[in-house]
Amino acid sequence: GNRNADFMRNYVMMLWAGNQSEYNDVANEYLAALNPEDLKKNENIQFVFDFAAAMNAKPFEVMMNNKDLFVRALGQKAVADKIVGVAFQSVSTAADNHDKNLFNQIVSVIKQSGAPNASEYVYMASLDYYDGTADWKNYIRSAIKYVDEYKVDNPNLLNNLAWNVQLHTDKKKELRKTSEWVQKSIGMEPAYYNYDTYAYILYKMGKKNEALTTAKKSH
Repeated sequence: GNRNADFMRNYVMMLWAGNQSEYNDVANEYLAALNPEDLKKNENIQFVFDFAAAMNAKPFEVMMNNKDLFVRALGQKAVADKIVGVAFQSVSTAADNHDKNLFNQIVSVIKQSGAPNASEYVYMASLDYYDGTADWKNYIRSAIKYVDEYKVDNPNLLNNLAWNVQLHTDKKKELRKTSEWVQKSIGMEPAYYNYDTYAYILYKMGKKNEALTTAKKSH
């Protein structure tokens, strides 16, 4: 068939728009035919960027191997956001398959993204992975380090972390941490959800009367 560059690029776009799965194979064939000078063309930079949709996709590999080129053409933020977004899409796959190697690749990709808050994204990806694999020891360790290091001030996030940690520990030191988090959450946004969490934590800490009083505030 016709392997003219413009034709192939447009053909891939047509297959993709029509939800035809073979667009990946044609895109890979197109990229394999590009020389380094071709890659510098704006239309090819945009093509690679648009189709870099998965960590195991050839366009993503090309973008990562030529990141400086893409940053110059599209801007640091756009490229970093793209890389982090693709990495996060793979977290559930890694967790479902208990694939530590894939998780380590995700962490490495996030660190290479150039995002100014890449280290915070690593914590978030780690929490998702440890939650998905029910690795509560590492989840609790990561949650405590994350909240301490980044002074988390999102009331919903603080509450969710407190809830997950208290479900999987009986250690007083860790429960005290969750108590601090949920009290901070209540201080910012008092609502039934964080009062409910706080009541559970107080009960686990042996403060049953205080837990009962707090539970009434959640209704």
